[in-house]
Amino acid sequence: GGTPVPLTTMLAAVADATGRQLKVRWLPAQPGDVPVTHADPSVATEWLGWAPRMPFHEGVARYVASL
Repeated sequence: GGTPVPLTTMLAAVADATGRQLKVRWLPAQPGDVPVTHADPSVATEWLGWAPRMPFHEGVARYVASL
């Protein structure tokens, strides 16, 4: 959707979509880890007239259901 989502929010969405409690092992940052990633859909909107419209949690649920 063009808005950064915290990793904990992503993990919660996957847990909700799968109906399972995730076992997460938190480690210190590793070489090459990126602290923040962010997609900017503005070029797709400008060139193609496309803009993301699906709510984040719905998109995760649909992806998990497709597996």
